[in-house]
Amino acid sequence: MFLYTGATIHFYIICSQACYHVFLRTDPPPGERTGDYNSVEEMIDDLLNGFDEDRLQEIEREEDIPGTFKAFREDLIEKNELMVPFYKGENMPLKLWDNGSTSITLHYCESFSRPWIFYSGLMGDDVVSICTMYIDDELVDEANEKGANWLINKIAPGTNTYLAPTFENQKQHNFIKAIYEDYITFDGFSAKALIREDNDDSRLWIDFVYENLLVEIRIKPDAFERGILKDLSFKAIPLQ
Repeated sequence: MFLYTGATIHFYIICSQACYHVFLRTDPPPGERTGDYNSVEEMIDDLLNGFDEDRLQEIEREEDIPGTFKAFREDLIEKNELMVPFYKGENMPLKLWDNGSTSITLHYCESFSRPWIFYSGLMGDDVVSICTMYIDDELVDEANEKGANWLINKIAPGTNTYLAPTFENQKQHNFIKAIYEDYITFDGFSAKALIREDNDDSRLWIDFVYENLLVEIRIKPDAFERGILKDLSFKAIPLQ
């Protein structure tokens, strides 16, 4: 996945509803920052047909690294594929919320100043947040070998005022209860995952690398202990 380079990445703070709660702005300025959908097909149609130059320029004005989302979208269209979550070998069922929230959110600029896709997935009766970010091409091989903890340290090393949570800097984050690395078995693959428990959140945060994706999952401990992730996989589907 090609991402715009040649500019300094600036990190901020956010309280996110689904995935990383440190990394971006506390108060996003006016402007479009997400696309919201209730199906993968709806998101794909928007990616293909919904972004004219005016909309792309509006997004670019809000980006930490201008041009990142445009490059992300162009790369998806050129390769004609999108990696999406599957459950038991089939398209991941999505949670349809009664409060009007959508099942999929495409964040144009999220953690690490990259585009992310957040899915509210259903794995049986369990609602699981699944978030995906494409990894820069030059980091894919090493990330698959070394795991999510290495990748996060690589793309967001932090400063004196900001550190992305990793195993090495856990003592500098008072919200972390425990953080550790372990191998997790999924459907057809295993991955060296970074697993985090927070003081103020009953769910587990699980980061891992799958091919060219950095994936973050938020899951209740009892669902994790029941081994439902063994039925999770990711597959490339065509855009058109």
